[in-house]
Amino acid sequence: MMKLLFIGSTCADITIQLDHLPSLEEDVNVSQQKMSLGGCAHNAAHAAGLFHVPFQLASPVGTGIYGDYVKRKLQEEGIPVWKNAEEENGACYCLVDDAGNRSFMSVQGAEYHFWKEWMNSLIADENTWIYACGLELENETGENIISYLEHAEGKVCFAPGPRLMKIDPIRMERIMKRADLIHLNAREIKALTGCENIEDACRKLHAYHNACVVVTDGGNDVTVMTEQIEKIPAVSCRVIDGTGAGDSHIGSILACLCRGMTLADAVRKANIISSLVCQHLGACIEEKDIQRDVID
Repeated sequence: MMKLLFIGSTCADITIQLDHLPSLEEDVNVSQQKMSLGGCAHNAAHAAGLFHVPFQLASPVGTGIYGDYVKRKLQEEGIPVWKNAEEENGACYCLVDDAGNRSFMSVQGAEYHFWKEWMNSLIADENTWIYACGLELENETGENIISYLEHAEGKVCFAPGPRLMKIDPIRMERIMKRADLIHLNAREIKALTGCENIEDACRKLHAYHNACVVVTDGGNDVTVMTEQIEKIPAVSCRVIDGTGAGDSHIGSILACLCRGMTLADAVRKANIISSLVCQHLGACIEEKDIQRDVID
């Protein structure tokens, strides 16, 4: 079985549920709020763990009330802290409306800073899938992540994320060149390629970077591009909170690939997991929430 290495953030998610997102100077009442463990790399790793695939979460943890919370929650999940940082840990405020739409406000802290000596301590061989999120690449230390990936063995999965257009174009070119699998949603791939059609965007991205491409599109079919395009039906559900759906999707895919599945079959499993994530508040679900045949 292949191994998994997740590089990226772990933070406290403060989910705030409202009937609609407020407009300028509007006062609104919150229906409920919840704090839980989040961060793209953590969410993806958590999903992979549901399939009992061994992984390492390379995510620095800082100080302060959010750092203390993250350390406690990681311990509860049985995940060791990779590196302790001296700066404060950040948090993500997730605004979720009654339709399940979400907007994020991030306070970035230690979890987004990756120093060179830390990256050099990571070991990945040819039997390792390495996940990297785009959010960390905006920062100065994002260079250290890219440099590590350029020299590491193993396969690279890149999830650019919603702020992909904020990444320095040279950095984006370098990590795209290194990627074996690129995971985006419909809005992200259209912004990246300039194409209005998902299929055209997939062909353009695959032809230019020669990587497999997986594109989610809410409740619509997932588009998978290897040598050809395949459409895989999404699993319909009533969306309560879409937070973490994309993270759980790619984490599930990587776990299934490590277990020897084809990319298409891995996506089918991932569609089930991400639909379950959408049906509850917060970014992660537990094994008890999943039918046994899904993860066996």
